[in-house]
Amino acid sequence: MKRVLIRTLCGLAVFAPVLLLAGVDGSAESRSDSVSKKVTQEKQELDRLRQKIDQQRRKSRDAAKRENSILENLEEVDYQRTLKKKEFRVVNLQLIERDQEIEQLDGDLRGLRREIESKQGLVRERIRVLYQEGRFNTLKVLFTSSDHYDFLRRYYYLTWISNKESELLQSYQSAVERMEPKEAALRKARAELIEYKTEITQKLSEIHNEKKKKDLLLASIRDEKSTYERTLRELEDSAAKLKGLIQELEQQRRARREQPAGEGFVLQRGHLDWPTLGRVITLFGRQKHPQFDVYVYRKGIEIQSSQGSPIRSVYSGSVVYADWFRGYGLLVIIDHGKNYFTLYAHAAKLLVSPGDPVAQRQIIGEIGDTGLTSDNNLYFEIRHGADPVDPLAWLKRR
Repeated sequence: MKRVLIRTLCGLAVFAPVLLLAGVDGSAESRSDSVSKKVTQEKQELDRLRQKIDQQRRKSRDAAKRENSILENLEEVDYQRTLKKKEFRVVNLQLIERDQEIEQLDGDLRGLRREIESKQGLVRERIRVLYQEGRFNTLKVLFTSSDHYDFLRRYYYLTWISNKESELLQSYQSAVERMEPKEAALRKARAELIEYKTEITQKLSEIHNEKKKKDLLLASIRDEKSTYERTLRELEDSAAKLKGLIQELEQQRRARREQPAGEGFVLQRGHLDWPTLGRVITLFGRQKHPQFDVYVYRKGIEIQSSQGSPIRSVYSGSVVYADWFRGYGLLVIIDHGKNYFTLYAHAAKLLVSPGDPVAQRQIIGEIGDTGLTSDNNLYFEIRHGADPVDPLAWLKRR
């Protein structure tokens, strides 16, 4: 019996307060996972973009063994700006990711501190009670048993309480021990946040510098007649290559005997949806330069819009080209069947790839200023075969 009492006393000597650990917010975890996935996707897209631009540069160097090209210079600036913007998006997402991590760590630490502080009072109160009752209080509880069964019942409950208090003490100690690594993780996340903010500032400065380079190039085209005429010759050369590309695409489709969706395109004259919202700033046809007394023939229209606004397919069809094209920037060409094509240029971002089917009014890209433009414009063409037609005759009146 004495050995039983001694074991009981040893077990009851351990005490720990109840500690309810703060649970991790499921929604916070979900947001963090979502941002992490976006960071991974943006990084993968950035790598693909770098590879594609390197390929385009190699093609340019192989094809251009002539005097320094104005359109090549513009294209190089566009490459750099596009890369910098993509890098900025990646860093910005990483900053958001760290911000969410800090928010979650702060919440965890606040919860731990609240629970620990709330139990400190209970710990002090329990110690005070134990001190007042003395070290032999447990013996009193057992020795005042009325009979053998009462003794065993009291012994069982005292043992159960002892075990629970031991478990709670371990939980309490575990929570205290987890404080330090969480605080270290919080300090690290805050340091990375500062680094990302610095990097974002740097990326914005680099984007701004590339924009200044492009503005200077475009200013020289606007203000110097010789540069303007030289640019026109280069643009005419690009337009001829574009015409050849469309003819080649049509021949390939005919060879495959494919007919994309949207064969009723010819019936849509005057009823097509607009590719984007905005004001038409350049009309189709023969135009005279206001300063240099030079005439140019424009094969499409330009619609002024805001950066990032959606570019929509005017009709269903199949994407046959989605890439850089000199002078046009990021360009999408959609085959609508019956030898009809639509072209969408100067995009900031493309959301489709060659071979993709597209529905009417589907978003295929975002408005930008790549190519021979300084503003956020969409250059839009409709071609029957390789011959351009006036888009305003096909679009709905507004």
